[in-house]
Amino acid sequence: MDTQEQSPFFSLPPEVRDAIYTYILPNAIHVFLREGKVAISTCMDPEIAGFLTGRERIPSEEELVGFGERSSQTVWARRLRSSWGPHWQCEEIAQRTTGHRNSGGGESVMATLLVCRRMFLDISKVLVSDVVYHVTDLNTLDYLVQIPPTSEPQSSWYEALTTDARLIKKLDLTLRLPLSFFQTLADHMERLASSIEMMEVQQPSISASLSSAVDDSLLNVWIRVWPALASRLRQLQRLHVWVDHDDTKSWSLVDERSLLSYIATWISRDRIHCLEGVTFNLPKLHPRHENPGRHFTKDSPQPPPSIMITRRLRQCHFPVETIPGIYQVADEPDFPVLFELVDATADTDQPMSLEEVEEMERDMWQRGEDPNEFLWDLAGPGARCGV
Repeated sequence: MDTQEQSPFFSLPPEVRDAIYTYILPNAIHVFLREGKVAISTCMDPEIAGFLTGRERIPSEEELVGFGERSSQTVWARRLRSSWGPHWQCEEIAQRTTGHRNSGGGESVMATLLVCRRMFLDISKVLVSDVVYHVTDLNTLDYLVQIPPTSEPQSSWYEALTTDARLIKKLDLTLRLPLSFFQTLADHMERLASSIEMMEVQQPSISASLSSAVDDSLLNVWIRVWPALASRLRQLQRLHVWVDHDDTKSWSLVDERSLLSYIATWISRDRIHCLEGVTFNLPKLHPRHENPGRHFTKDSPQPPPSIMITRRLRQCHFPVETIPGIYQVADEPDFPVLFELVDATADTDQPMSLEEVEEMERDMWQRGEDPNEFLWDLAGPGARCGV
């Protein structure tokens, strides 16, 4: 008889064993590519709502010692550049991950996976069923939906966790992409829409007349990855997509409708029958630039019922490269620029909510008033000169 079958642990009911596995495994993991191979690190489950302006990324003195760097500005600027968006802390953990080790508990997971083949298979099933998979770039997502399934134990725990991506049920995407990519996507959307029928038969291609090689590569992946995801991740139940561009300019320059329409074409309940819903987390729209033809405004046509859109306050602080390799941090709020009134009035007789501040700022723009003038008046003499 197989000695594994004789183990008292495997005599427990499957649901009890699954409960034990769920207890010792992380709730969420990051999947990314490192030197062409799949790597995984623990997700810190950061807050993605609230006043995440970028100031929360300023390093403490203790952190600076850990980084071995003198300049707080250098660390802050690097964090603000993170393509992992609100998961910038997770990125730092992933960067400190070496070989088969992980400060977030990777060694214990690896030890459990390597107990025996049966436990490996048990845990792999729980991982894809219960754990949230976070992906922060298109190339990793593309790789994830293409890798073939295997039941053989891998050489490292982070490879073992991606045993069969087809069974993933919970997927979170964080996509912080160049502004030029979104502009390129919008420019090509009309041609892409006319190619939908062709995509059912073969993978579409794009023309070479793009703004840059980076946009060319990203757009090719964008076109390919969503139909691949729909055909591969048949067990997907929940998809959450956090999106932004990496420029100081307003989010409202992005054509949201071209962004969501292609995804909605493929990621739907008609194609993925287990899908319960898709959530897009987008920055707030600026009232001066919002357009019902390009954006999902309050009174404009909304996306399909299976897609929900939530809005957030956009990052206000951005790194600016003053000389090669040297960065300063610039303050470039989007909307509302008066968000700090929420904290400023919190202990007064007339506290303001963020919604009230937004309405106040919208009214100011409609009257032709610049909210920045209001801020300068509040700051007092010398504010305009940076005194």
